[in-house]
Amino acid sequence: MTRSNQSNSIALSEINNQLFTEVSPEQAAVVEGGLRVQLLQLRCLQAGGGSDQVFAEFNSVRSGFGRTKFMRTNSVANFAEAGGSGSSVRVRLRDASDGNRSLGSFIVSSTTRNSQTRRISGNGSTYDVTFNAPF
Repeated sequence: MTRSNQSNSIALSEINNQLFTEVSPEQAAVVEGGLRVQLLQLRCLQAGGGSDQVFAEFNSVRSGFGRTKFMRTNSVANFAEAGGSGSSVRVRLRDASDGNRSLGSFIVSSTTRNSQTRRISGNGSTYDVTFNAPF
């Protein structure tokens, strides 16, 4: 009887070792459905045409349930939007007040827990976009 319990304990230990292993953040992102980018802040350095109604797209999918941020030159807005999946994410800002024209884009291809800022421009507008990609 004791012998049976010991062999069961060994078998369970081996199963646990097979099921639980260390993975990198990049590997975890792929397992969980891919890289995800969080936009934190928008800083409008120049608004084409005087103002923009900004929304974000992640891999061509609009975020924010249709909501936009009204931006003028020198304005700053917290922008709590997140999206994306796959091994890389293209983040694009668009202007809803000007036929959804592109305000610029950038690609994130690895996780980053610390925030980063990228400058984008398009359609007469220039923005600094602060983001992270923790998963």
